[in-house]
Amino acid sequence: AYIFASNDFVDFKSFIPFYYGNFLNQTSVMWSLAWGLVMLRIADSKRIKSIYKVLLVILICIITLSSDWSCIAALCIMAIGTNRGDFRKQMSWMIFYVALYSLVYFFAIDKAYGILQMGVVLSIPVIAMYNGKRGKNPKINKFMKWFFYIFYPVHLFVIGLINYFS
Repeated sequence: AYIFASNDFVDFKSFIPFYYGNFLNQTSVMWSLAWGLVMLRIADSKRIKSIYKVLLVILICIITLSSDWSCIAALCIMAIGTNRGDFRKQMSWMIFYVALYSLVYFFAIDKAYGILQMGVVLSIPVIAMYNGKRGKNPKINKFMKWFFYIFYPVHLFVIGLINYFS
């Protein structure tokens, strides 16, 4: 659904990674977020030596480079997870990674998009209000869970249809 909704969609061959030669935004941010969980498991592992952890993190950064938000989403997951309990440190690392991404985008690809990415800092007050617990009503929790599981691909598909037929 992500590729279909993007401006990179040409035809159904667009679903074949790198078919049209574009390197960036080949998959949605979900790819980076999933690899971020793997990265967090590696960072938290007691059985993996430090040098191998570094090498695996670099490998995951390479694997996620061509997705939306590149390796930054995975690095943010790792930074937030490894600094659990220290909100200031979590947000400092997140801002560092997002600023790095924004600077690269600003100077190498698109200035406006690079600046726009720094809008992520606006999420910090909302994240600060999270108390680490689910809502009180289990029915609403279950509804919200399934609503967003369905909403994400469906809204991208609708955007793709609008984009395709306009």
